[in-house]
Amino acid sequence: MTSDVSADGKHRFWMLDLLRGASAILVLIYHSSSAFPVAYAAVDLFFMLSGFVLAERYGESLLQADGCRNFISHRIARLYPVYLVCTLLGAASVFPLIGHLENWSFSTFAVSFVASLLMLPAPSDTVLGILPLNGPAWSLFFEVVANAVFLFTAARLRVAVSIVALSAPAFVVALWYFRYPPGSVWGDIVGGFPRVLASFYGGVLLSCLWRRGFRIRLAAWSGWILVAALAALYSGFCPHREKILSAPDICRSPNDHVVWLVSGKKCTV
Repeated sequence: MTSDVSADGKHRFWMLDLLRGASAILVLIYHSSSAFPVAYAAVDLFFMLSGFVLAERYGESLLQADGCRNFISHRIARLYPVYLVCTLLGAASVFPLIGHLENWSFSTFAVSFVASLLMLPAPSDTVLGILPLNGPAWSLFFEVVANAVFLFTAARLRVAVSIVALSAPAFVVALWYFRYPPGSVWGDIVGGFPRVLASFYGGVLLSCLWRRGFRIRLAAWSGWILVAALAALYSGFCPHREKILSAPDICRSPNDHVVWLVSGKKCTV
């Protein structure tokens, strides 16, 4: 993994920038077409990149005085403003659907609004996913979960190894049980926890190895190999006939009834 050192002594990992860009493109392709049906594997790559970057940035400072406070304040400033704007826009878009969706009433909207402001899943199970006002933010919720765990563990090698060793098999079991990458809806939310921990702490583990002198120089094409490996793992468990829709999208059922769906709701096509 190649990196440059800036004037202030911080590393800039160009390979991570490449992987981040490739992942964003894959997610865009997945949500705009069916050309690459398992491109949602890029979400797990995002989790892994986050684990590596946060371990590099805060792994040592968390062990110092005020380290936890600085970590929390920086993460809130980094994540919440954009999330809040998108949530408010989402609230305006799903409010007119009150009464037109199953289990979507004014009281459900109000409770979901409060829960969304706290970046927590809404307690009601609707077709709009665990975060009805901002469907794609389900992955951000699990990112916050991983950040909360990292707040107490920091970047310790043994802890990272232990968490990966425990969560990775649990994630594989969740894939086998749900037959789809879990976490976006209430029906499979429990599988999202081992999913994010396995990926996030996989990145933390790579950072720990990097700091201990384990250096890997990767060519640009190796990022695509990693994405392909994740896609191959998913394709072995997940039927391609199921697709998670984002937007809101419209899915036509066999009887030609139109059903509104927002990110995180499975639809058989």
